[in-house]
Formats: sequence, structure tokens, C-alpha cells
Amino acid sequence: MVSPSSGKVLSYSVRSKACRVCSISESTNKDYEWSKNWKGSLKAMEAAIVVEMVKESHKSKGITVSRIIGYEDTTTIARLKNTHQY
Repeated sequence: MVSPSSGKVLSYSVRSKACRVCSISESTNKDYEWSKNWKGSLKAMEAAIVVEMVKESHKSKGITVSRIIGYEDTTTIARLKNTHQY
């Protein structure tokens, strides 16, 4: 998430649905710190990331998000409206 006024990064989040090393580790039973952290759909992933960033920005930095500029994804907008207003 980038501030429109300063251009600075306010927040970021990473989700991974697949990982080649994880797949190899599963088949060989080797120890590996898993980087896969998402099991849902890709569409739901984007919405979850935006909601997390908005909440975390408010909680940790006191930032109130008044506008989201994106691809007009109704899933993301609905998720934001259904969460607490930040």
C-alpha cells in the first residue's frame, strides 16, 4: 500500500499459494521452513491482503485509509466494507 501524498510504502504483505521447494520437501520429507501461506482462491487472496494492510496500518501507525485505488474488484471492496471501518 502506497501513500498517494508521499509516494512512500505504508504496508505490504506476501501470500504464496505454491512453492516449488515446499513441494520437493513434502515428497522427500526434508525439513524446510514453509513459504506457502495461502490455501484459498487467488481472488480471495487479494482481498485478504488489502484488508490486512488497512487494519495493520490503522493499528500500528494510526493511519486512516479513506480511498483504495485498484482494479475495482468488488470482492475486495465488499471485504473492506464488511470489516471494521478504518
